[in-house]
Amino acid sequence: MNLANQLTLKEVRENCKKSVPQVSNDTGISGTTLRRWEEDASGAGVHAFVRLLRYYQISINNVYAGKAEDVYKARREAVSV
Repeated sequence: MNLANQLTLKEVRENCKKSVPQVSNDTGISGTTLRRWEEDASGAGVHAFVRLLRYYQISINNVYAGKAEDVYKARREAVSV
């Protein structure tokens, strides 16, 4: 798995052209919780993470289930090589 090629939950939401309030309303997950998970998806737990991926209709293979900063750092390092 190349971390630089993974998407964060925030990127997935934005790619689906969904707002935090819209996802919150559709999924029943509070906006505050969604924002927190977009920064660190590891806090979501397996069931909630999979529920969001189903909502976004994206494979778990494409989304990083950890800290968004790890993805951003991997991308910066990939560019600087």
